[in-house]
Amino acid sequence: MQKTHNFNQITKDYTLDQYLHHLTGVDVDEDSLLRHACVQVWNQPTEGTQPNSLDVALLLSELGADESTLTVALLSSKALLKNIDSAALKKVYGEDIVNLVKSVARLHKFHSTQDEVSPEQVERLRRMLLSMVGDVRAV
Repeated sequence: MQKTHNFNQITKDYTLDQYLHHLTGVDVDEDSLLRHACVQVWNQPTEGTQPNSLDVALLLSELGADESTLTVALLSSKALLKNIDSAALKKVYGEDIVNLVKSVARLHKFHSTQDEVSPEQVERLRRMLLSMVGDVRAV
């Protein structure tokens, strides 16, 4: 199976403005929350082979996600969340965005401990995850 994306190459393949245009299909205003979030994570170090928040936002944009969902994806960077508190995020982005970011962060902390999972366990996990978040976009 061929990979469709090379993760953690965004900052090498695009300039900031090119990336934002690719995300939205239009030029993004200088005072846009999406641009502000992108600037905050643009130079964050990447961790391992997993996609970083820039990659996740790009994948979500290809699925037709709205601007607030893309902003949340960008702000859900583990490195960013270690360096900034939720009060500072709330001041800039508002309570709705911060609540979604917190929900995504909770999902990042969840790890499966078993290799083999039954269909019943999968269904219980699905219901638990949906009940943990107030907005399904976090999932």
